[in-house]
Amino acid sequence: MKNVKKFRAFLAGFILFLALMFTVGSVNVKAAAPKLNKKKITIYVGHTGKLKVNNARKKVKWTSSKKQIAAVSSKGVVKGKKAGSTVITAAAGNKKWTCKVTVRNNVSVSKGAIKILPGKSKKVNIKIQKDVNNIRFKIKDPKVVSCKWGKWKGMSIPLTITAKQSGSTYITLTNTYSKEKVKINVTVPAEWDDVEVVIPETIGEQGYESNRMKITNYSFYQPSGWTGSYYMHVKFKMVKYGKTGKTNWGEYVFFYDKNGNILDKSQLYASALAVGKSFSDELLVPEGTAKIVFMEYPDVSGDHNNSGNDNGGTQDGDNSSTKDPLKWDASDLKKMNSYADKAAEWAKKAFDYASKAKKQSGMSQNYTAMAITALKMAKSHMQNAYDYAIVKEDANLIDADGNPAGTLQEHTQELLSVFDGLDDLTSTDTDTIYNMATDAMTKTATYKVLTARLLL
Repeated sequence: MKNVKKFRAFLAGFILFLALMFTVGSVNVKAAAPKLNKKKITIYVGHTGKLKVNNARKKVKWTSSKKQIAAVSSKGVVKGKKAGSTVITAAAGNKKWTCKVTVRNNVSVSKGAIKILPGKSKKVNIKIQKDVNNIRFKIKDPKVVSCKWGKWKGMSIPLTITAKQSGSTYITLTNTYSKEKVKINVTVPAEWDDVEVVIPETIGEQGYESNRMKITNYSFYQPSGWTGSYYMHVKFKMVKYGKTGKTNWGEYVFFYDKNGNILDKSQLYASALAVGKSFSDELLVPEGTAKIVFMEYPDVSGDHNNSGNDNGGTQDGDNSSTKDPLKWDASDLKKMNSYADKAAEWAKKAFDYASKAKKQSGMSQNYTAMAITALKMAKSHMQNAYDYAIVKEDANLIDADGNPAGTLQEHTQELLSVFDGLDDLTSTDTDTIYNMATDAMTKTATYKVLTARLLL
């Protein structure tokens, strides 16, 4: 009996020991918290990625914020459908976890939007994934651009896009494997979109008033099939008469390239019209033009008198057979004085523009460019004077006091040397241009006086 009691006591103690041991063990072991295996993933269209909630104690429900970008199955399998990004949410009980999913195209382009000038080409690099075996391109408007494939290099291939005419279009690249599409937007600007138009002494929004005319508007157009050159349509309006009411009107128009070199020059000209009368004209703008500068003629009026003749009336007799081409006569000297007068006018304009360039820093390069143009015009008239004088017998000059003042050829050649180095100047050489313009203005004014005395 005692043995039975001892056995029972031992058994009870042993059971208590086991209970205590397992109780203590259960306190020290904690179950791991549920956790989503990834916070962000990147997949490609048509490809999949696997998400999983580890240590989930309850059933997990999966949702996508943008199903059109990527869908997710009940087992956490994410499939890319369209390039973009979405958020996948996993929910179990009152717990939620999120993962950002980025979906990329199997076909990618180095540039999604490009701008090409007419007649020019650009290359866009196309990169693919390994399971892409065919790509096609389709141009929305083939009149605007054309395309040509290059050669494969690894997993990429260049596409050369050539602009045919101004306009906007896009190129669609299609992956025949997944049917996904990628667009390249193409803009072909008009040749004149980036051209700077300089109209001095602006009135209102747009306009340049000489003493007679005002530019009221201008526009550009290009005939179908053209590239490079185009037309500038200019509208004018007579705002007031000149000094005599019978003067003519004209403008020089200069076309510069991006380096400040003159590509070409043109002229606009009109006879005196009634005040308020409008008219228009067109200019051919050469290829490569970066800036168009308008500048008024120094003098295009002529001498209109009541006789209706520009030469001041008729002359008695016929001197054509007796005139010596080497001798100076009144008409020759008048021509020389005309060259001198125009050279002086342009030199004065150059000085005015150069002065503005030094005072107005924000517009300095524009004014300096116009000063260079005016100096070139002054030089051109002096060159004409020199070319005319060199074939004649030299003429002695006298100053205002009647003293010898050298010869006409000497003065003409000396004045022409003022413009040495002009062709090498740019719109940044403000001080040099100012000094040249000052010298040219002073010397052409003196030259004008000397040649005028020969007419007395």
